[in-house]
Amino acid sequence: MRTGNKNIALGHEAGKMNSGSGDVFLGYEAGRSENGDNNLYSDNSNISPPPIYGEFDNDKIIINETCEVMSDRRLKTDITRLPGSLSRLFDLNGYRYKRKSATDKSKNEIGILAREVRSAFPDIG
Repeated sequence: MRTGNKNIALGHEAGKMNSGSGDVFLGYEAGRSENGDNNLYSDNSNISPPPIYGEFDNDKIIINETCEVMSDRRLKTDITRLPGSLSRLFDLNGYRYKRKSATDKSKNEIGILAREVRSAFPDIG
């Protein structure tokens, strides 16, 4: 049972046991048992850590525990909002794949495709 507020959950039992606030849960059981505030959980199972995790209050996103992207307003100029950006995010698909250049050819990874990002957001160079 969710007891937090201002949360968004899309997916069966996504964020079900969450008591935090300001969280976003995307996918089947994403963040089902997680607690915290202002976080992003994107997953297709209830694993911890999820393949895509974010901290809104720290402007941070972590992908597969190996790629950390931080975006701090203090490092940027000429910031303008992208109209309709949230709806365009829903045009992106998640994929499971094997990387051609991987040392372990049997290892599955998950992610999105850069071409689909460019297609959904043609206005970002």
